[in-house]
Amino acid sequence: MTVLISGTFLGVNILVIPQRHETLYLNRMFFIFWCVLGILLSLMLMIYVLFYFVAVALLDSAKVSERNHFLEMQEAQYLKQTKYMEETARVRHDFRHTLHTLKMLADEKEYDSLNQYLKKYINALPVSHVITYCQNNSVNALLNYLIPIARESAVDIRIYINIPEHLPVTDIDLCSILGNVLENAIDGCKTVSSEKRSVQLSVTTRHDSYLYIVSTNTFDGIVKKEKNQYQTTRKNGHGIGLSSIQLTVEKYNGTVQFSNDDSRFYVDIMIPI
Repeated sequence: MTVLISGTFLGVNILVIPQRHETLYLNRMFFIFWCVLGILLSLMLMIYVLFYFVAVALLDSAKVSERNHFLEMQEAQYLKQTKYMEETARVRHDFRHTLHTLKMLADEKEYDSLNQYLKKYINALPVSHVITYCQNNSVNALLNYLIPIARESAVDIRIYINIPEHLPVTDIDLCSILGNVLENAIDGCKTVSSEKRSVQLSVTTRHDSYLYIVSTNTFDGIVKKEKNQYQTTRKNGHGIGLSSIQLTVEKYNGTVQFSNDDSRFYVDIMIPI
């Protein structure tokens, strides 16, 4: 687009060059010559300013589209995680009714029915037991969903969570950050042999002013970068995990740093609270 406009102005400027110097001093040609040049310069500047605003609008539109794409992917991941969380919430809600049913069967000495009921109830549980990692129920449900997945892949996963029950970060965004951090860490561990697979995750606060999320995982040391940004190395991976973490952290004016050495990948997140 700019080549066409610039070429047109270049052609007009070449055409108005006088063939003989004396022509400029004929009647009012000198004044007309400078008026034409001034008009052309003004038009060119106006068109370039217009191009500038068009380019800014296109870039802003692209950023919004990219952010919306990441948010859609975040929503899909969160819905997958909340499905498990809703199942555990339903089980907790129904547990009181279950206790009443068990007591009634025990009082009536219906032991066969009691055993059948217990067997069906155990089979209906999402997990054999629920571990409490912190005071946040959503984070607990997320960890109870992801940690068994890590252990099924022979990943030695160590978690330290010490956060207050109430944070300015929404449960949706907090679970999105932790979910992406752990999923990327588990995927990285799968690139090395089982005896080398390990993940360490720490979530703490300091002076009730900052939330720190620090993760370290082993991997094969192979990374792919574009414009100093990490790219996915999985064949069928969407590659939005790290970008999703960064967007969510920046939403709360936080900072995130990704780094690696030959065998470990590091994620360091700080969010002011």
